[in-house]
Amino acid sequence: MQFHRHGTSRRIKVDALSAALALILAGSATADNGPASRPGAMQDRPAPPSLVQQTQDYRRFRAAFAELVALPAPVVRAPTTRRILSLADEGSGSLRDALAAAADGDVIDLQGLSGRITLSRSLTTAAAVTIKGPGRNVLTLDGAGKDRVITSTGALTLSGITLANGRVLGGNAAGGCLISATDLTLADATFNDCHTGDSSTATAYGGAIAASLNATLTNCTISNSSATANQLAIGGGIVAGKNLLLLGSTVSGNHADQVLAPTGTPPADSPFFAVFGGGGVSLADDATVYLMGSKVTGNTISASGGNYSHDVDGAPVTEYAYGNAYGGGIASRYAAILHSVLTANTAQANGLAYGGGWYLKASPTPQPRPIGSRPALPSPTWAGLGMTGVNTASSAQDCEISNNNVSTTNGDAFGGGIHARHPLSILGCAVTGNTAISEVSSGYHSGSGGIFGGAGSLEVIASTISGNTGQAQVGNGKAWGGGIGMTYGTPLTLTDSTVSGNQILTNYSSSGGGIAASVVQFDNSTIAFNSAPSDGGGVVLYGSGAGTKLIRSTIIANNTVIADPSAADLHTYNSSAAVDGDHNIVIASNSVSWTTPPMTSNPLLLALAFNGGPTKTHALGAGSPAINAGSNPVPIDTDQRGYPRTVGANPDIGALEVDNDRIFTNGFDARLGGP
Repeated sequence: MQFHRHGTSRRIKVDALSAALALILAGSATADNGPASRPGAMQDRPAPPSLVQQTQDYRRFRAAFAELVALPAPVVRAPTTRRILSLADEGSGSLRDALAAAADGDVIDLQGLSGRITLSRSLTTAAAVTIKGPGRNVLTLDGAGKDRVITSTGALTLSGITLANGRVLGGNAAGGCLISATDLTLADATFNDCHTGDSSTATAYGGAIAASLNATLTNCTISNSSATANQLAIGGGIVAGKNLLLLGSTVSGNHADQVLAPTGTPPADSPFFAVFGGGGVSLADDATVYLMGSKVTGNTISASGGNYSHDVDGAPVTEYAYGNAYGGGIASRYAAILHSVLTANTAQANGLAYGGGWYLKASPTPQPRPIGSRPALPSPTWAGLGMTGVNTASSAQDCEISNNNVSTTNGDAFGGGIHARHPLSILGCAVTGNTAISEVSSGYHSGSGGIFGGAGSLEVIASTISGNTGQAQVGNGKAWGGGIGMTYGTPLTLTDSTVSGNQILTNYSSSGGGIAASVVQFDNSTIAFNSAPSDGGGVVLYGSGAGTKLIRSTIIANNTVIADPSAADLHTYNSSAAVDGDHNIVIASNSVSWTTPPMTSNPLLLALAFNGGPTKTHALGAGSPAINAGSNPVPIDTDQRGYPRTVGANPDIGALEVDNDRIFTNGFDARLGGP
């Protein structure tokens, strides 16, 4: 397979995949073995949503559409174009009357209007219609805070309009500005100040938009909208029952909040209080959020928990359950991200908090890929864009995932940037400045400030993971993997990539400032200037020693720890678990049994900077022992930046190949697209 970066062809030689491996089962955690399948699991903490729970959530969402008032059947006649020239809410020539009289295939033309149509109640249509406006900055449909703006039970295509100030309450509220009972297509549209639910609402979906099936948005903005409920809040901006496709669009400043019910009887036998996707959510088990040339920024979720009733020995008892938060920006089963930005999103809870930027729900059959082979990467055009296929993995290419945050006051916090519970491939991305923070006083309760690999393999290619933080703030709470953290037995591959300046901040023994994993393959990468309080400022390989530990032509150097500087760069908890590989520079790794000992000389790394290509790298200083001392075992034609892998007698060790004749430019921002 080949793909292109700045006109440079990068070819990855792919070994034939072996037969599907048996699922890697989670191991047990001990003080010396690192995090288990759910690091920091506590007996009194709720588990992540099961597949059964996720299916129930989807069914409850579909029930919201069943509660819509049945609309009159559309008129049966030949389609026509109806031009609207009135800004009146209703009456002859109004948009409301045109929609009520519409037949399947009609075009409702608003292009001759400018200004605002203020509505007394929701516009409704049962026909499959196209609504064309003059431009989203020219015409606004205003719900006046009284009702949603449009209720549609037929396939709806809408363009060139702003929908604003919609609001829906009720026990099962959905679609603050727009609800569609079938496929939805939007272009050049803005949704602003749209809201569903409040503290007396049990479940709320889609602060701005709720689409029962697929939703496609091109050059759209969803902003300043919210979903609020006392049990389950999903999608502050948008919820799609099936696939959600965002092209050149912005989802910003939305929030979803699970709050305490003010009064009344608590739910019976329902201790699951949760919130998903501050910006957007796709709900179905086989659904994908496609993000192309788009931005998801400044969205938030928060979960407060609540009281629930159940019987104990025949007597009714009311108890409190923690609230869980999943995906400050986006929550979905699968993700396909290209030329996009995911930044400054936040997930906060007093129970579990997973995925400040993006939460990838568990797959029905997660398939960790075998270490040692190079799996084929998804095509950057994604054959599934027609939204007819079923994906088996997720990918992020040429993207920025930055400054997202996940935090909890009384539970686990993992994946400041991304929390993935099935296979994920990352190519040509910058994962920077993300944080995962827990205030729990004991156990393994925080980590993976950048990326958390929770149940399926993670592969990182030609990317930079930098400046991320995992933090346990109080007592002897532990944190693992400032940049990347993997559950026990879940494979991590790192190729042509840089992991730099990540950190673990705790008052206790915590490890893996750059990476914490148990099964790894690192090729032609640089892991430097990371820090942790205890072992493995750069990398900690934890667990019993089972599984591949392969490191080739890689620099692991200039990392720091407080407790034992002799294990500052690489530490293994099981000294009998040999690390295989060759052509490496690893300065401080006294706990490691090497099959081929690495060089321990200072590689003379220069500061992290744009040295060409879309992501930052560490160049090699003059006289570095890494120059011409590496190998190309995968093999790959180019270094992390997309420039030739071999300049001189042999490849250099690390992610960057020295080429002193090249003038470098930074093209990252120009590649992101989006409005």
